Amino acid sequence: MTMASFRDLVTKYRNELIDNFGSSFYHDPISISILTLFSLLLAALLLILILRVQPGATHLPLTYNVIFGVTYSSSWFGPYLYLLGVTGLGIVNFLIAWAYFDKERLLSYLIGSVNILLVALTILTVYNLTALAQ
Repeated sequence: MTMASFRDLVTKYRNELIDNFGSSFYHDPISISILTLFSLLLAALLLILILRVQPGATHLPLTYNVIFGVTYSSSWFGPYLYLLGVTGLGIVNFLIAWAYFDKERLLSYLIGSVNILLVALTILTVYNLTALAQ
């Protein structure tokens, strides 16, 4: 692909992209509050991980089952994968919410609320799994 054809492709789809991602998402107080609460819960999850997981620790549980007990364990960086995963899913979900904001505002709010629920459940999971390790 040459540079000229790339510029033509960008020019062709630029207006369509701008129409999909409107700037009114960041001026809506409900969207801003959902995004702020999501960020605060992510910071709380990071704080829990920093305080409860000691670097150099071995065999921290990552999954727990009532029947089998701890089914998978990892070294100290394993619980941080939960943080990485929930952050990635949150970014993708907020991009989807941003794209649908002008067309379906309620759907955008629901997607943001699902992000908050996702982080809250991840906080409970990580807190309980780190309690098993202590």
